[in-house]
Amino acid sequence: MVIDNKGSAYDEVVNQIHKTGPIPFEEFMEIALYSDNGYYSKPTSFGVYGDYYTSPSIHPIFGYLFAIQIMNIWEYMDRPRPFTVVEIGAGDGTLGIDIVSTIRSADMPVSNYLEYIPIDKGPNKTTVEGTAILEADGLDSCNAALASCVVISNELIDALPVDILEVRDGRTNLVYIGVDKQGNLKEELIETVLDEFVGFDISSLEGYRGPLCRGLGQWMPSVLDLVPKAFFLNVDYGYEESDYLSMRKSSRLLQTYYKHVDNLSPLFRVGDQDITAHVNFTALRRVMAQRGIKPVCNITQREWLFGLGYSDVLNGMRLSGEVSRRELNLIDRLVEVEGLGGFRVEMSQRGMNSPKFSKLNSFIDLSGAFGTMPPVTDKHMAFHLNR
Repeated sequence: MVIDNKGSAYDEVVNQIHKTGPIPFEEFMEIALYSDNGYYSKPTSFGVYGDYYTSPSIHPIFGYLFAIQIMNIWEYMDRPRPFTVVEIGAGDGTLGIDIVSTIRSADMPVSNYLEYIPIDKGPNKTTVEGTAILEADGLDSCNAALASCVVISNELIDALPVDILEVRDGRTNLVYIGVDKQGNLKEELIETVLDEFVGFDISSLEGYRGPLCRGLGQWMPSVLDLVPKAFFLNVDYGYEESDYLSMRKSSRLLQTYYKHVDNLSPLFRVGDQDITAHVNFTALRRVMAQRGIKPVCNITQREWLFGLGYSDVLNGMRLSGEVSRRELNLIDRLVEVEGLGGFRVEMSQRGMNSPKFSKLNSFIDLSGAFGTMPPVTDKHMAFHLNR
């Protein structure tokens, strides 16, 4: 039977298979997401009109509290001038616009020294306060001699192309993608010796099938390795390695989304649905350590936002009477334990003296100084509640 829902990037995948033979799932995912006809080439792949929503697209309160975190870091770093923030995976610019709006309106010198650099791999470029969203290599020419910076990302690492590992008969295999005579994409297993599992008792993983991201270090441009003092803040979903490699979790580590529904098979609607893999935070930390970056904390998004004053800000909005109950309920999705609130916030640093997270994750330090809440725009779900 020939499938009807092949997707916009199907031809590119098949052409590559005809050239080289079956391709690794990682290469398939790269084409499906990032090729000219890939998922992220489309202007409405995510956000209000897309197949899934992210924290920044719910309400500007997320960018507002993120900005408070960044201003706390600026204070901790002894108020550098200029103060450079690099956002990797800036998407449509929603998070960056809300962060910059908050900091510019703050009654603090940081508002004068902020230099915000948004970076994204996708072709749908917009601007953040007049700064065009750059390709990763554009950072080289932007400022090659940074003394310090803050690097942030939100739901970036889960979109890195991954291989699929399957353990059978005590051997490690990778999933390759081929095509049958009817034109349907199909999986093929190819036994592969993997450096990641040399010396590992692979028998303990018999029957395991899950994503293996061998490009974890690729999320961050290499030019940032030259920055002597930096903080890194990644918000994403995933597990520590002990859970990641468990049979209990493995079947749900790779997911697809089409019109807010998990569609299970990544081989359908190629280029028209999102493909995402949970993050192995233990492996991420190993990669960061190789680049001289040390962990500060890994907490839930719920804990992180509450530490930054979520309750106080929300109570203020509630008392103002300008926010509807529906909008308040929508905002609460940011802290739901079984949803966005269960995402992990991984903070790390290079060149700093063992910072205390309690000092960095604080609402009180900036009391009375932080800026105003950015406006709700048509990029936010809250804008569309009553329309």
